Amino acid sequence: MKHSTIFTISLIVTISICFTAQAQTSPKGNDVNTPLHLLQPDYPVPYGLPAKDSIKKVLDRIYNYLDAVTPAQLVNRKTNEAVTDYAKADSNTIFKPGDFRLMSYEWGVTYSGMLLVAEATGDKRFADYTNNRLAFIAAIAPVFKNLFDKNAPASNTCVHRKGNYILETTRG
Repeated sequence: MKHSTIFTISLIVTISICFTAQAQTSPKGNDVNTPLHLLQPDYPVPYGLPAKDSIKKVLDRIYNYLDAVTPAQLVNRKTNEAVTDYAKADSNTIFKPGDFRLMSYEWGVTYSGMLLVAEATGDKRFADYTNNRLAFIAAIAPVFKNLFDKNAPASNTCVHRKGNYILETTRG
């Protein structure tokens, strides 16, 4: 009986120490007991408030990349020579290929972003990026409309295949 009493007392002391230690630690926050905006991320990416200099560095890197890979230029598709005199544009004249298309929904979003960056930073290069490309598109639009009107087939629909893109335009 003496052994069972010692065992019982030891067991009670051990259990009370465990419960006391557990009671002193606060519960870990999770999405059940804490609002999400108050939780710290549990992954190695150190998010925080970035410095203005680091933001500007990233924006400059983005600008330099996009400016290099989205040329506002026409070329001859057969010779790859630049077409600078728009009056000499013909059915072989295309946008100089780049990583992105200058006329797409996504690039409209990019143009808007560039204008906002120019406004926020005061760096006019970002606005010039958009203004120069939109001026380029506005200058060549009548040229291509004339080419289309002059070369369109007699049917009502013209289909042009280029890579994965199909341009279908109805005359009228």
